[in-house]
Amino acid sequence: MKDARVRYNVAEREAVKAHRARCFCLSNQSLTGNAMAERFLDNLDAIVAACAGEGPFVYSVHQRRIERLTIGDQ
Repeated sequence: MKDARVRYNVAEREAVKAHRARCFCLSNQSLTGNAMAERFLDNLDAIVAACAGEGPFVYSVHQRRIERLTIGDQ
């Protein structure tokens, strides 16, 4: 997804938690489509490793790393 603010919107946050979703969002919303895809591909190994764990979670995808974000009271 393109918006990390999902964790601040009550309805969206509760949906992520209720469905134990595993979410990845971009840390920079002004990237081109190619740059967005590149970020996900460059971090694919870390994303796959994160998905081995149980949800719910939200990770921010940066240029060279991913970072787990808190959602609500987690």
